[in-house]
Amino acid sequence: SVNRQFGLIEELTSRAATASHRSILGRIRNLLWETVMEPPDRAIDALWGTMQMSHSFDPAWTGQTEKERAAMAYRAFLELQQQQKEANDTHRQTGAADFLYVAFQGGDFSGTSFRLRNEDTQKGYKAKWF
Repeated sequence: SVNRQFGLIEELTSRAATASHRSILGRIRNLLWETVMEPPDRAIDALWGTMQMSHSFDPAWTGQTEKERAAMAYRAFLELQQQQKEANDTHRQTGAADFLYVAFQGGDFSGTSFRLRNEDTQKGYKAKWF
């Protein structure tokens, strides 16, 4: 009787360990996506969408004028600011990109970067614009 139950106990224990292992790996995968992979992916999508929209409204848009680059830098700032707000929300576990730039064919670039330090939370965001 004990020998027959031993096989059943061993099988159930093995199944539980395998299911637990899969569950933990799935959670790690999701957490890595939400905190490491998704924020920069979303940031790039935001700038790319802005560039596509700008070119669709003005086919001559190239990002070479200062006004066009300033608009891109502002869009980058808005995306980073939103990600920082979401990352600081205690109900969500998410990461945030620290910088976002775009380079243009002529060698010009535009974007912004900032890091929110603990002592800056009361003062607001600090950004370095280009």
